[in-house]
Amino acid sequence: MQPQGGGALKLGHHYEGQLNKYTNVMKGWQFRWFVINPDQGTLEYHLSETEMKTEMKEKSYRARGTLQLAGAVISPSEEDSHTFAVNPASGELYKLRAVDAKERQEWITRLRVVAEVHSQALAQTNSPLVSRDPGSSTRVVDCNLTVLDAFSQVQEWLHKGETTFVEMSTLIDQFPMSGPGTKNTDQDLLNLKAISQASLGCLEACLYSLQLQQRTRKVSGSEWDEV
Repeated sequence: MQPQGGGALKLGHHYEGQLNKYTNVMKGWQFRWFVINPDQGTLEYHLSETEMKTEMKEKSYRARGTLQLAGAVISPSEEDSHTFAVNPASGELYKLRAVDAKERQEWITRLRVVAEVHSQALAQTNSPLVSRDPGSSTRVVDCNLTVLDAFSQVQEWLHKGETTFVEMSTLIDQFPMSGPGTKNTDQDLLNLKAISQASLGCLEACLYSLQLQQRTRKVSGSEWDEV
């Protein structure tokens, strides 16, 4: 289903659409209706678009789940070209799957923009990132301006790298499959695409590991780790 909210990255507008969400081993993947709220800096989901609209009409609007995007890591999965993960500061993880690679990149880009804006806003006020998980004790993650700024810059560089990779792959695919001259099946071009994709995946994994380490903090004299 085509996401709603327009093609341009406008922070003042919501963005919503249907994604597959991995629930658990028993239930597996389930379709859910997701909404990016740029004003609140959240990603929320509903059972369906119909459920959401009914609740809005009856003034009983309540999301099935909500993630705060400030300090979140949004990473494409190496499993396939459709899957990605949203790892917020609270430690809860959403594993999501789009219809295709293009739609996945659209969601990742929009989520990263909102996450970066709200991370910087919190950093400037030195506000903590607080877990919104009602089933756990309150967790506070110190919001350090220098660290968040560094992570934001790395995310921006990785996003530029991903954009360049997509453009490069598109140009390579435009070469003919046979005939004289350069072909899109040339081994050097195939190696270039494979190595570039693998390198980006490794860098994404490294950034995620660094952010997980950063989230390890002492709270009220006790240690806790995000998992």
